[in-house]
Amino acid sequence: MVGAINDPEIVADFQWVFEENPRQPEVEQRLDRLVPAREDESLIDPRIQKIVALIRDEPDRNHTQAELGAALGLSPSRVLHLFSEQIGVPYRRYRMWKRLWLSAERLHASDSMTTAAMESGFADATHFSHAFRDTFGVNPAPVFRKIERFERVV
Repeated sequence: MVGAINDPEIVADFQWVFEENPRQPEVEQRLDRLVPAREDESLIDPRIQKIVALIRDEPDRNHTQAELGAALGLSPSRVLHLFSEQIGVPYRRYRMWKRLWLSAERLHASDSMTTAAMESGFADATHFSHAFRDTFGVNPAPVFRKIERFERVV
């Protein structure tokens, strides 16, 4: 389970989306700040790039430490340590961020929270909703309702 975000700036960003009527580029810019990004991805260890690709290509899989270690030829604990060192956040948190972000993209495409959640690796819409609320401290439905509204106008 990923812990709650206690960063006041992140909470304020989600409150801003919920309470205001922002334009899509403004929302995307704020949300992109939530996951640390490397300026030059070529600086990331190729083994860690492989894990990032696994998360992207198979969002519904929960790769175990042992699987990751075996795939990279490293001990399970070394894989997770190297991942955190290279990416800037722990593996499980990164995987959750990716799933949450993918859910948002798929929700926009399908307009079904259940479909978007399941295609992004969550067991169901309730699991997605709980993960979103546990992570950001707000219920996703009103947030995505706002995003949906301005995207249809644009």
